[in-house]
Amino acid sequence: ALQHLDGTKLPYQRSEAAFMYLGAWRQAEMQQFVERMLAPLVETVRDTTRDAVRKSVEKELWPALFFCGGEKASAGFWQSAATVQGKMRAFHVPDLEACPAPASTDRFGKEFVVIYSPPGQQWAASTRSLKAGVSIAGSDVVNDDRALVKWMEINAWPGILELQFHSFPDFVNAARHGLIIAVRGPRGAGGEVTKMVERKLQEVGKPEPLDSRTDLYSYSSTNSSYFLAVIDGTLDGLTNFGVYPQKLPRVLIFEGGSSWVEDETQLRVEHLHTDLRNLPQLWRSSNSPFGYVTWALRQTLLSFQYYHETCIQLFGNEVGRFVMPIAGGGFGLFYAWQLMSLLATLARSLLQSDVPAVDKVDEKDTTSKKSD
Repeated sequence: ALQHLDGTKLPYQRSEAAFMYLGAWRQAEMQQFVERMLAPLVETVRDTTRDAVRKSVEKELWPALFFCGGEKASAGFWQSAATVQGKMRAFHVPDLEACPAPASTDRFGKEFVVIYSPPGQQWAASTRSLKAGVSIAGSDVVNDDRALVKWMEINAWPGILELQFHSFPDFVNAARHGLIIAVRGPRGAGGEVTKMVERKLQEVGKPEPLDSRTDLYSYSSTNSSYFLAVIDGTLDGLTNFGVYPQKLPRVLIFEGGSSWVEDETQLRVEHLHTDLRNLPQLWRSSNSPFGYVTWALRQTLLSFQYYHETCIQLFGNEVGRFVMPIAGGGFGLFYAWQLMSLLATLARSLLQSDVPAVDKVDEKDTTSKKSD
């Protein structure tokens, strides 16, 4: 029987691989989930063509996993398939000519794994230029089960994805940092702005064309490379991350779901490739109490900077550069004085409330001594 890497039995029959539905309560996602659960955990595809294999997953909402070549899929592939079975389909394609990615055996070997995201999941400035996005693990990774499981985690979202409500949570919580650009409207909207967005994302992702309909995306073993995606910036909920419909396009970088980075002046679409170099120095936001404190400090500094530049424009550099420091210092001293006054009043109140009680105790002791 197949086993997990820790030695425990690996469920490879549907009756042994129960899985709870996790997703939006919408018919399309729930129907695909049911269909996946009724299909084999890893479906073997024989006597077919590459186009037929691609067509079989073209309407999927999630990328699909393919083990290409060999008589059977490896234990590492089965483990990954069992982990993501609720949302991703898994296939074994023994014939390399039918594999959805036309990969070279000289480069990847005679057994390799493909994560395939069909054109319907991808984003482009024009729908006519949509291509599938793939990641490929060669034989050196496939032959090491532990390495393959790890590889599939950090390569799960190849291409430039069009994020929707159903895919957003999984994307931002992925094992690799995710770079998202919020634009106005869905894919294919056209215009110079969306063309610029596509061009800048390709500069970061550096896709390698495998054929006229497929791009290969390669990711580093660290977070120096990003999963890439585009989202409609007018969708509800993005204001929680500092993205507003009035100020698009905007860049968002999620670091495992626990924190994210957005900066209107330091993380710009127009200079994306160069601005990413400054990412370690930028503010991190999160939903934790510390995150709210960080957000308040950042907003204060941004407000100070805005009014400081405004004063320089109004009064000139010689005078204007002193206005906000003096005003800020004055406000700081005023609020410090207010705080100190409040603390002093509170201290006096506490001390005065103790005096009558002490006097009453002393008076009672004196009376008691006289009666003795």
